[in-house]
Amino acid sequence: MELFPRSIPNIASQCTLSVDGWDNSPSDLEKAVDGDFETATTAGSTTLDGEGYYGYLNVTMPEKGVYLVGLKCSQWCTAGNPSVSVWIIRGGEWSFTGLVIGTTPTPTEEKIRSGNLAILVVDADEVRFGFKVNAAATAYAKIYEVVVFKLL
Repeated sequence: MELFPRSIPNIASQCTLSVDGWDNSPSDLEKAVDGDFETATTAGSTTLDGEGYYGYLNVTMPEKGVYLVGLKCSQWCTAGNPSVSVWIIRGGEWSFTGLVIGTTPTPTEEKIRSGNLAILVVDADEVRFGFKVNAAATAYAKIYEVVVFKLL
């Protein structure tokens, strides 16, 4: 008997996506869950005076569970190195899970990164991707695809 079926459907289109924390938010979020890894949102951007998060992508799951979550995005900036971190909600509070995408050297033009798939035990129903740069810069990102597989 198999623990997981050979084909687990991507349920990202059943999730609700939202963005916050950007000066100019990415739009066309439906492209991030359309199953096409070549389409993308518009670029989101923020200008920061120092190291920090320049925007967030929130993924609300259709229900609590154990999920395998992945992200394909592009990032570039005028200085520093961009990265993506993941949080989940635990007990009503955001809990930092870890860095999933890091980029060096500084990409000054759009650079696509296929992120690591991270297994997240979600005891609530939301995952947050935080886009960060480690220097004063104008930073940009496009979201190509979010994948969500419910395991349990």
